Amino acid sequence: LAVGSPGEDNSTDADTGRVVNLRITAAGAVSELAELNQGSANVSGDPEAGDRLGEQVSAVSLAPGAVASTKNTLIAVGVPGEDIGTVADAGSVAVFAPSGAPGDNEVVVEPGKAGVPGASGAGQQLGGYIAAGATHLYLGMPKGPGTRGSAYAVPWGNVTNAGAETVVTYAPGADGVPAAGVAFGTVVR
Repeated sequence: LAVGSPGEDNSTDADTGRVVNLRITAAGAVSELAELNQGSANVSGDPEAGDRLGEQVSAVSLAPGAVASTKNTLIAVGVPGEDIGTVADAGSVAVFAPSGAPGDNEVVVEPGKAGVPGASGAGQQLGGYIAAGATHLYLGMPKGPGTRGSAYAVPWGNVTNAGAETVVTYAPGADGVPAAGVAFGTVVR
């Protein structure tokens, strides 16, 4: 079980966020496997005020019934307040394996990585709207890059194996999506 706590403060900054990864046995016993935050060893980024790591958390097993591995059992964690270079609140998504040490198998997804098109934009807050499906990681970006928002379906192979499969883009006015509305991508499931 992965539990997000985006309002968690560290010793100097507010709302840096964290995710607590718990193991629950068949008998109901609960134990903490790891805490994920940007201050953890090998985890990308620095914990900064307003990052809100864990605002969205989505877990998936890409091989139900198989023994969990770092390639088939994943936790996608939204970091919508993440600054990318000098681009404020561009946001990102960190994908972790729940087994092993935090950060050992982390992959960061943002525009320009894992096949997601474009470049990070100020205030886009990627990671505020995510869902993990059996074949794709779904990312909603209601605050950009278009004026009406967009959504992306990123094949898991792009994330787990540095693949180059096509990322599907959904946006108002393209490929049969009506050219109307606002905040397209606020919810992706």
